Amino acid sequence: MNLDIRHLRQIETLARHRNFARAASELYLSQPGLSQSIRALEAQLGQKIFDRHTRKVTPTSFGKRILELSKSILQDYDLMVRELQMLKDLEKGHIRIGIGPLAAEIFLDRAIGRLGSDYPGFTIRTKVEWVPDLIEELNIGNLDILICDTRFLKNREEYNIIDLPHYYACFVCKKGHPLSKQNRVSFTDIFDYQIATPKLPQPFIDRLGSISGHNFTSMNEFPNGLVEAPYHLLARTISHCNAVGIGVMPIFRQGIESGTLHLLPLHDKHLTSHYELVNLKRYTMSPAVKIFQEYVITTCRELIEEL
Repeated sequence: MNLDIRHLRQIETLARHRNFARAASELYLSQPGLSQSIRALEAQLGQKIFDRHTRKVTPTSFGKRILELSKSILQDYDLMVRELQMLKDLEKGHIRIGIGPLAAEIFLDRAIGRLGSDYPGFTIRTKVEWVPDLIEELNIGNLDILICDTRFLKNREEYNIIDLPHYYACFVCKKGHPLSKQNRVSFTDIFDYQIATPKLPQPFIDRLGSISGHNFTSMNEFPNGLVEAPYHLLARTISHCNAVGIGVMPIFRQGIESGTLHLLPLHDKHLTSHYELVNLKRYTMSPAVKIFQEYVITTCRELIEEL
């Protein structure tokens, strides 16, 4: 039996397109050439890999098993080729970054701007999404590194993790809000109003419930409603309504300094961000990704010192 990467790539592409013409086009082969290659492989294996129909082809049970077993092989092969290319020419590195919404708002622009300036040949691709979705993308090999809230990780043993400085949660309201006129404000008081915040990790929600006397299982159970908004809209949203905002100082600082937002005197040492750098242990980290890590760590330290 002689199965090589070329055969596995042909099988995967044909199974995905279920059409010889489209698969051949992606593989830069002629349609007869791809068909001949698959038939020769089937003859060698003594098993049909695909059933041919009038309009499409579908994998047989034998073909499906090949696809299952070859998925990680193809992913590892693609990663190997990319990393070898990076080692060959670091000045043309390629980095695929996943980042949670809060981290993206706080420091991504500064870190990537500096990296791009110092390494203009780099290709930098970023994906800003809900953290559980990014973790799945990392696990299947679609991302090289994450900057994410690691309270979403289910099995930390699978990852290399570098801790980043944490930001304490801030609670704000608009200028003239009833809470801004109270001498003392409790965590129970803020739930007399709508809460404005992006999605929060469940441990954060649990802690809010504990210290405010509520028993939340989700943000949808906040007693006076929820305004769920991305971080880049949060400060402006709060300045136009009576919602109490939950975020971090870098998001609210400009509004607080200008007087449009009022910082509430609430603090809890357990209500913090938990952003860390995360990559898979089973893959060797490329030089380009290592350099990116250094830029992120330096940027985070600088921002903490500025607060």
